[in-house]
Amino acid sequence: MNKLPNITKHIFFSVFVVFLTASICLGQEELTGLFSNPALRKQSPSFSKRITTLPLELPFFDDFSTTTGYPNQDLWSDSTAYINQHMSLYSISVGVATLDGADSKGDLYPLGFGQSHRKGDSLTSHSINLGGLQMSDSIYLSFFYQSGGLGAKPGKGDSLIVEFYDTAKWVKMWATDGGIQDDEWRQVLIPVKKVEFLHDQFRFRFRNLISPSGGGVIATNCDMWNIDYVRLDKNRHRNDTVVKDVAFTRPPNSVLKQYSSVPWKHYILNSANERGNIDFYFANHDNIDNQNITIYYKVSRLGSTYSDSVFIGAMNYAAFEHVSHSEPVTQNLFPLATVDSIEFLVETKLITSAMYPKSNDVASRVHHFSNYYAYDDGSAENGYNLNQAGNMAAIRYETSQGDSLRGVYMFFNTTRDTMYSTNYFDLCVWANDGGMPGRLLYSKPGFTPSFSNDNSFAKLLFDSAIYVSGYFFVGWRKTTDRIMSVGIDKNTTVSQRNFYNTGQNWQASQFNYAIMIRPILSRSSIVGIDLPQAETESINVYPVPASSSISISYPDIKRPWIVTITDLSGRCIYQSQRPDNIDCSHFDNGIYIISFFDCRERHHQRIIIQK
Repeated sequence: MNKLPNITKHIFFSVFVVFLTASICLGQEELTGLFSNPALRKQSPSFSKRITTLPLELPFFDDFSTTTGYPNQDLWSDSTAYINQHMSLYSISVGVATLDGADSKGDLYPLGFGQSHRKGDSLTSHSINLGGLQMSDSIYLSFFYQSGGLGAKPGKGDSLIVEFYDTAKWVKMWATDGGIQDDEWRQVLIPVKKVEFLHDQFRFRFRNLISPSGGGVIATNCDMWNIDYVRLDKNRHRNDTVVKDVAFTRPPNSVLKQYSSVPWKHYILNSANERGNIDFYFANHDNIDNQNITIYYKVSRLGSTYSDSVFIGAMNYAAFEHVSHSEPVTQNLFPLATVDSIEFLVETKLITSAMYPKSNDVASRVHHFSNYYAYDDGSAENGYNLNQAGNMAAIRYETSQGDSLRGVYMFFNTTRDTMYSTNYFDLCVWANDGGMPGRLLYSKPGFTPSFSNDNSFAKLLFDSAIYVSGYFFVGWRKTTDRIMSVGIDKNTTVSQRNFYNTGQNWQASQFNYAIMIRPILSRSSIVGIDLPQAETESINVYPVPASSSISISYPDIKRPWIVTITDLSGRCIYQSQRPDNIDCSHFDNGIYIISFFDCRERHHQRIIIQK
């Protein structure tokens, strides 16, 4: 068995709690793990079946770079392994097969009470023709495996197993136990050295054994193994460990400066300041030194014919060199268009030797622009929870344009809480106070975790729009001690964006991953405030927006109008009798309601403070 050089290190805490959840407790905030496979719950378990029944011929090869979700049915006969690009931060080539504790529908495998272990996923090849071959043909199966990756690591007693099929039964050929603490990729070579395997119905399979967290219940999707670069061929030897490939090892990050997505109308107005870097992650796995590789990228608008390519250049790379190259974006990659939402495909590309697989010369990411800000990439590798009622979480965002905050998109992981419809929480918005959450701007109670059939983001709307500009915070306040698992994207790290409060003061979160809550903004007219309006010829308030003072023009000369100003949470911040001018220099930016009362009638208007 051979080790690759350490590619990345990640710490994953795994202490399970028996009642309804398995969670990683650090103070009042915790990582919950996943209670299903959210990605597979979005897909139908149906897939295209292999048409022919003829056995496959050598060589057999799959690096899981051409499909996602379910295994390639031209090569594999089952569907429980999860093919993906996000459960391993780096891989041998983009795409891995993950064996875990969830079935083909994304649901956890059942476990009988008291049962210590059970079978998990399997990845089984179709029949392969080894008939007519001899032991002297030196047939070997090779693959790479990783313990855990960005998922839950297998513990001691859990295992990954490889079996070969002879003419009547499965034979165990190799196994490894859990308890591996690092995230290194390890290579394994297994010889086909028994004549019983040399027939035209030879098969091999990977499978994993999973264990409960306690009490006979598998609380979370656990015991994950990633597999990559599976190859079965003849004329090999036990030292045949060199991967003849130059391949991308992970998809590119967002090309935006700090977000994965921004509202399209904001991007149009501020595209120059949103430019970040475009990242190339690849490796020269071969033993050929001074390998000449050209890198470039291509941007295409989905649903149109637009595309553009930008060449970065060519360089020579050493044998076995792993490359992480970040290139500043110096031009607008996304042509401006007067639409509400738009999607672009960004592809990083390599030009390499013709002898390498072409599928590994490209890695891609879709950039979706709509009406929200987002840090996350849309995939949840874990969940975030505050474990006591009254605890609050806040995520900091910055908008380049003053706009109306109307709600959030929020990703909830399913849990074992069958009474989730009564697991209430308050949705909150806070002002900025020196980079920390400050004054509460808005709070709406009565929300509960929401799950759709495809396990997508839930849309949670406010009763009233809130004007925000610059830094602001969105989040929630728990009203129960029960678990509420909000998705965490472990592929995206953020710094000083996540905060929590246990009742005393705000603290920076220990988890610098993207929490999957996306503020919804819109520059259309303010909605949701249903108030009678003052006629413009009766009471005139100006200017709008105001910065330092407000002037009021009354149509009469003596009616004793009582004038109040309230924020959108209903808190009164000003009251006086018939003022002509109001000093608003100490008001925060935002939308307010100015009201006029006397003994006969009342009027209300919206005002905007923008400094």
